[in-house]
Amino acid sequence: MARKLKIIVTLIALVLIILTITSGKKADNKSSKQETTTELSSDTQAVERTEATTSTEQLIAEDASGSDAAIVADAVTDGGIGDEAAEAETTEEATTEATEEEATTEEETTEEETTEEVTTDEGTTGEVTTEEETTESAEDETDDSLVAGDRIDEIIAGMTLEQKVAQLFIINPEQITPVQTVIAAGTTTKNCLKKNPVGGFVYASKNMTTKSEVQKMLNNTQTYSDEINGFPMFLCVQEEGGSNSVVAGSGLGTKTDSAAEIGATYKTANAKEAGETIGEYLSELGFNMDLAPVADVLNSDGTYMEDRCFGSDPDTVSEMAVAFAGGLEEHGITAVYKYFPGQGFTVSDPQKSIQINDYTYRQLNAQKYLEPYKEAILEDAQVIMITNAAYPYITGDEIPSCLSKEIITADLREKLGYDGLIMTDAMNVSTITKSYTSAEAAVQAIYAGADVVLLPDSYSVAYSGVLKAVQNGDMTEERIDESVRRILEVKLGE
Repeated sequence: MARKLKIIVTLIALVLIILTITSGKKADNKSSKQETTTELSSDTQAVERTEATTSTEQLIAEDASGSDAAIVADAVTDGGIGDEAAEAETTEEATTEATEEEATTEEETTEEETTEEVTTDEGTTGEVTTEEETTESAEDETDDSLVAGDRIDEIIAGMTLEQKVAQLFIINPEQITPVQTVIAAGTTTKNCLKKNPVGGFVYASKNMTTKSEVQKMLNNTQTYSDEINGFPMFLCVQEEGGSNSVVAGSGLGTKTDSAAEIGATYKTANAKEAGETIGEYLSELGFNMDLAPVADVLNSDGTYMEDRCFGSDPDTVSEMAVAFAGGLEEHGITAVYKYFPGQGFTVSDPQKSIQINDYTYRQLNAQKYLEPYKEAILEDAQVIMITNAAYPYITGDEIPSCLSKEIITADLREKLGYDGLIMTDAMNVSTITKSYTSAEAAVQAIYAGADVVLLPDSYSVAYSGVLKAVQNGDMTEERIDESVRRILEVKLGE
């Protein structure tokens, strides 16, 4: 019996030694594996020891039966099963590790490919833009919009009523300076702007001297406005092309064809080119607004507007006006579409005498005379100018359109859905001055829905009239704020 036990113990010892050596070698080979692999190896050894213990118990139980052959056979068989189990588990470990390595490699490869795609062509929209990036981009745009709105709110909140009212006027520089003809801007201009922080200046041929002098005059004026108001002012000129060009007519810009000549080519590209040419030299001089293009449809020959319109076909005029404005805007010049609802069919100049047009709104719409303005609105027109001509079949009386709430608010704002800046035509003309004081005209224009009063006959009287209307309760300060907001949106590019 003792002999049998020695044999059993010896066999068990051999089995354990073989298992230990095998596990040790495999553990050495896997020493560089991750912590998870080490844990799996330890578990395997524990299982092997458990199996060896079980084999020992079986051998002792079988020893009691007195079967030496069975003992030896069981011992050998148990040893083989242990090796096969270890090998199976080792294989499973290797497979698991290989799978993990492949997964890791795939993740790394995916990350590299994503990085490569994202970093390829910096200025181009990537094909692999993630949802997170898209969301961040949308949030950035929303934030920019909110910042712009907040900035305007902050500016308006910091302005006095007097400053707000002054912003509603674009005048000649001579109207607030003690100079007959302004050809420079220095301390006098700066002091005058402090007292009268108007919305803008419009310059005439008499203000044009040399290129360098005009540049200095406009740059100084703009600098003063920034210092005084914290934002720019409109520096305007009428540059339609052809003979209706203040700057080119003074030899300071490249001459271009008239609107009629451009329209006769039926090539929209020519209108765009003219706008770009004009926009380039106006920007170089320091202007930021052009009182052009004329967006009216010509409906008869021999009118005073014949050379200033792009033609009699509404679609052609629409395309040409938008293209011309686009050329200006490429150089930072704000375009002013004029003269809503149209004066391309007026025989005489409404600036010299009241011009009566017998069209109804329905007729204007049916004959597509409003088409250029509809197209301009679709193209986000920043400014539209209202004519001085009268439309009694629309307004019910002979009031100039620039003073009519029916024309400005009911037709342009509500029917056509325009929420941009609305400017009157020049108010220092007999059409206005024969029937209205400067104060009456300015108050009526703002009441009707205009945002900017252009060239009142007397700025000081017009300014005082609007200020008193608010102070007396005839007009609300909120109404003034509406116009100031639109003005700032254009000035600040927001």
